[in-house]
Amino acid sequence: MTAPSNTVSDPLPSVPVRVFIQARMSSSRYPGKVLAPLHGRPVIDHVVSACAKAVGVENVVVLTSTDPTDDPLAAYLTARGTHLFRGDLDDVFDRYRACLAVFPCDWMVRICSDSPVIDEGIIKSAVGEALGSRFDLVTNTFPRSFPRGQSVEVIRTSTFQTIDAASLNETQREHLTQVYYNRSSDFLIANIRAETPSDVEPGLSLDDFEDYQRLAALRDLPRFPVKPGLDHEKGSGQ
Repeated sequence: MTAPSNTVSDPLPSVPVRVFIQARMSSSRYPGKVLAPLHGRPVIDHVVSACAKAVGVENVVVLTSTDPTDDPLAAYLTARGTHLFRGDLDDVFDRYRACLAVFPCDWMVRICSDSPVIDEGIIKSAVGEALGSRFDLVTNTFPRSFPRGQSVEVIRTSTFQTIDAASLNETQREHLTQVYYNRSSDFLIANIRAETPSDVEPGLSLDDFEDYQRLAALRDLPRFPVKPGLDHEKGSGQ
């Protein structure tokens, strides 16, 4: 049986914003977690649904790998009708850059698949600050005032495309936005802050089975209002 491939073969028209959800099955601490059942649905389904509420389902793409371990995830997403892109397993920077060639946009929102209770309101707030701005990155982790599992990064794609991939180390290629924080003086970065800062730990991300048990015990989705305005700006831009 042929493994599902990208759901789009020819580049789509560019749009102002898309959400790119980074997902893989080969988690070292909890393999297969993205398809684990949570409140009656796979974890990835919760993430896709929240992102769709923020930007529209047609603007949500899941980025996974061409590794055979990700075939079950690709099959589920294809059957679900979710946009899918498959690229390099370890070189996440290259995976995003290749995805942009097929799903072009002015701004890409990076969401990790370990965030099944992500608050779509945070995504909307970050996107609202980014659109029409001069920022290269709008984030809520610099510094962090939301729990883990609520991380949102909105990246200007024109700036992202100018980054020299050959200049990146292995960590920066694996962790997409690390280069922005490592070289913050080279980029214009804006940070949004929670109206009421929350404890970062234990957080709401799904890293291991203990996290899964904690998330499965939740009866109501937590919500985290965003403090009006920007916390600060860093960097001078390129």
